[in-house]
Amino acid sequence: MATAQAPAGVAQLTVLLASWRIHLEAANLSATTIRRYTDDAASLARFLADHGMPTAAGSIRREHVEASPGRASRERGIGRPPPQPL
Repeated sequence: MATAQAPAGVAQLTVLLASWRIHLEAANLSATTIRRYTDDAASLARFLADHGMPTAAGSIRREHVEASPGRASRERGIGRPPPQPL
């Protein structure tokens, strides 16, 4: 049985950001939280593209995310703390 394939580019992080923003808004997160999450995701997408790493959601692996400068900053305690559960 054949499975339907998504059109080329649909799984790219930059394309998925708009849909994710709608999901975050529907979850009733604050505007600041939504901006921070989407800004961080856009930064990750830029980093991956700039370094020749995969930008399709299904191709990104742990080592790609771990290579990003945002992760290094968080591990050193620089920047915003992660959100806390309610």
